[in-house]
Amino acid sequence: MPAASPPADGEPSLEQAALTAAAEALYLEALNCCLVGQEAAADARLDRLGCAWRLSAAVWAAARGDELARDRQEAAGVLVHDAPLPPALLAPLVAAFHGGSTDFWAAHGYGADGTPFFSYLIDLQAAADGGPADALQAAALLLRARLRTAACGGGAAAAAAAAVAAAATHVECWAHTRPPWAPHQLHFDAAEGAMRRGLAAYRLAHPAASSVLFLSASGGPTLVLEQDTAGGASPGPSPEQREPGVPPPTKRARPAQAQVEVQAQAQQEQRPPLAVRAWLAHPAPGRMAVWPGDLLHGVLPGAPLPLDDGDEQPGAGGGDAAEQPPARTTLILAWWGCDPRSLVPPSEGGGSPGSPAGEAGCRLGPCMPMPRPASGSGSGDGPRWLVALRSLPLAELRALAEPPPSEDDTGGGWRALPAVAPAWERVRAGAAPALTSSSLPASLLSHPGLARAELPCLRFFLRRADDVSRAYVPGHD
Repeated sequence: MPAASPPADGEPSLEQAALTAAAEALYLEALNCCLVGQEAAADARLDRLGCAWRLSAAVWAAARGDELARDRQEAAGVLVHDAPLPPALLAPLVAAFHGGSTDFWAAHGYGADGTPFFSYLIDLQAAADGGPADALQAAALLLRARLRTAACGGGAAAAAAAAVAAAATHVECWAHTRPPWAPHQLHFDAAEGAMRRGLAAYRLAHPAASSVLFLSASGGPTLVLEQDTAGGASPGPSPEQREPGVPPPTKRARPAQAQVEVQAQAQQEQRPPLAVRAWLAHPAPGRMAVWPGDLLHGVLPGAPLPLDDGDEQPGAGGGDAAEQPPARTTLILAWWGCDPRSLVPPSEGGGSPGSPAGEAGCRLGPCMPMPRPASGSGSGDGPRWLVALRSLPLAELRALAEPPPSEDDTGGGWRALPAVAPAWERVRAGAAPALTSSSLPASLLSHPGLARAELPCLRFFLRRADDVSRAYVPGHD
């Protein structure tokens, strides 16, 4: 038999491909172990992968809904409201993005290879002056008004997030839908157009506040960590979590301006490398959570992940579509203190305020304006998701966009989530049991290349404490 041809330039070797596949399998096995509280078994796998840090047992316990002692110290954290929108305004949003007949996902190629990040932008002042044109605009106006009540209510440092959101001039909206078991990587919300200008002009700009509106009860919680690209925030870490040579940090002040930009030189501040605290917001239809826009966040799985293509996914089994578990569907709202399109010069391809980039028929991308109804068409014409958003009369939309006159400024309905601590823990190297349940052959489990193989980009487990910062800040090392 002739010898195998060497891999072409840029292609991984068979050994590299096998190690990458093995690393992914071990990583997902460790994730499933954490989901059911088997941290020792997770550590056995993570140690083989060269990981030094994982989300803490307290975080995974909170994800399962276990009752824990919570850290109730004042912190710029997460605010939650269980019903910030009236049913008449929530219903069109559910129909547009979560209803069984919605065509939003197919119309945008959601989940398909090659589909870029895309979002829609609402000018809040224009919507207020001219009246909301659809349920999404009306919801954004009402949410901003209700965030003002949280800002006026006082009492919790988390109200800082509400204060900047209430002063926002634009809101960027996008949506996600995924099976209940599917996670979403830890990431930062940022001006996507400004991030894609190349290293010479790289700019990392965060919204003033980020928020999620749950449209279903399925799936795992949204996890928010008290960590930005410069590292964790005070209070300082425990001696176990503090990196050698890093002194205890001073308390950091949350920026009060509506637009937060993180420049590379800010990384020189002395911070603990990882968050000490975290918050978890569990899905419930109509619930909203809001937090400062520069904090690290993601989605934890709501059930163990299927590990093989042959595994039956939860709810699978050949039944009708109605028997499948409902998806975890969310609407994300990023609150900006400026038009985020202004952060990218027109010559850089990002468009400028008022430009027609992203109109219906153009390619998908960040900060697209909402498609306009065709001339002479009625509210019942067009894609079903747009028809759902425009199903209410304009006069009713305008009325729904205003809080009831009886609503006072005591922060009604908003509450600060208690924190979970610690947020991260070290992987216990050598203290974990031998790998007896792994499906991988011993030759791969003992291969030293596993500690260098590429890992899934979920960031729930880290080889270095600054892995997340290195992914976002050029030159950070």
